[in-house]
Formats: sequence, structure tokens, C-alpha cells
Amino acid sequence: MAASNIDCILVGDSLAMTMHGYSTTLSATVEMMALHTAAVARGAGTKFIVADLPFLSYRKGLGSAMDAVQELMRAGAHAVKLEGVRGHADIVRQIVDSGVPVMGHLGLTPQSVNLLGGMKVQARNKAAVEILAAQASELENAGCFALVLECVPSEAARKVTELLEIPTIGIGAGADVSGQVLVYQDVLGSIRVSSLSS
Repeated sequence: MAASNIDCILVGDSLAMTMHGYSTTLSATVEMMALHTAAVARGAGTKFIVADLPFLSYRKGLGSAMDAVQELMRAGAHAVKLEGVRGHADIVRQIVDSGVPVMGHLGLTPQSVNLLGGMKVQARNKAAVEILAAQASELENAGCFALVLECVPSEAARKVTELLEIPTIGIGAGADVSGQVLVYQDVLGSIRVSSLSS
């Protein structure tokens, strides 16, 4: 990755699934994220590294949130990413005001998988798209430098992208975004589902 022309590396909490075998991202911890962030930082050269804040690490109050941010930044991250905006816009502002860039994440937010009823496409109707757009604006106003849009219809992603000044990064959100997430294991083809029966 260090020798490639990619713009940045996201150390995502999906590593709980792809590297540790858990069924969801909920099992990721700050310690787990710091361990992987440090490993990536040692090999990534000058690439910009974003590390995910794991499940509930930024929902237990400002002190806990800032402790988690500190761990990931000390491990080698240059920015952090967090999911959603309801109930923690002030924490986003505090993190940014503390000198740490924050990437937002809307649409399918895997840390809310149980609330969402599973891994499902989000923003499927006009009202939901309006909510998505309002949340995106709130994250931009809170100081986020970029926004991941996951598993939303391409028209919804296009609307949000046109609304914002900051770049949008799509994962399952169509082509009308500023950039795309490429999952490392997918790029390498290292995770394959066999079509052969045993």
C-alpha cells in the first residue's frame, strides 16, 4: 500500500470480522484498533491513516472518547472515524478542536447493526434521504473533513455529495461520490467463498 497511489488507509473496525473472525464489528476494542493501527503505521510510509473509533468508545462521555482518540493517535493514526451523529456532534467538535481530524460515517453504520435490523440498504425513501442529508450537514458543520457513505442508493449519495463541501467516500453507494473504499482483503482476493461442495 505504501508504494501505491491510494490517498489514505482506513484501519476499520471491520477488522474484528476480517482479521479476528467475529460476526460483527461490535467486538472491536480500542486496544484491538490501536494494535492494528500501529502495525499499519509501521508499514504505511507517508500514507494518511484514519482509524475507526470502536463501538461505544465515543458514547460514554467526553473523557472516554478523548482517551480512545489519544490511544489511536499515539498508535500512529492521523485521523479518526466515527459512525452517526445523533447524540455526539459535540464530541466531534471537541475532537476536532483538540487538533484531531474526524471522518464521519453515515448510511449503513455497522456498529448500529442491531438497531438497524441487520446489514441493510439505508436511505431508501425520500424522507430517509432528507434525514441522511441533514445528518451529513451536521457532521460537516461539526468539523468533519470527509464523510463515508455506506450502503445507500446512488441517488442518495449523489444528493449528499452535491450538498457538502467536504468529500464523500462511498462503499456500496454508487459512482457519484468523491472517492471509493477498497477493502484490502477484496483487493488481494484473499477472502473467497468456495463454490465447491465438500
